[in-house]
Amino acid sequence: KTNVTNFTPFAVQTDPLPTTQVGVYPNPVRDILNVIVRTNAPENITLNVYDMSGKLVKTKVQAVGFGGTLLNIDVTELSAGTYILKISTPGDKEFFVKKFMKVN
Repeated sequence: KTNVTNFTPFAVQTDPLPTTQVGVYPNPVRDILNVIVRTNAPENITLNVYDMSGKLVKTKVQAVGFGGTLLNIDVTELSAGTYILKISTPGDKEFFVKKFMKVN
């Protein structure tokens, strides 16, 4: 036959979409890093700041409500450089990782 139809395999994602959305600004930051967290349900989230060697340099646990919540992280005591912010829900079910730069 010359009219053969070829089918290509495809995948369907069955994992739920994340219910937590995050925004981080300003980047670079001098003193206060603003974090906007949007959740579908009230929960406690953990904000961890790591230096580039992987050392935990700051941590904060914050309760957030349904919808958008603005959180502030005071980074004035951090030295200038690049850091990693990890925001996670209990048990690391969902998490968000973002690099940011601290300037003096």
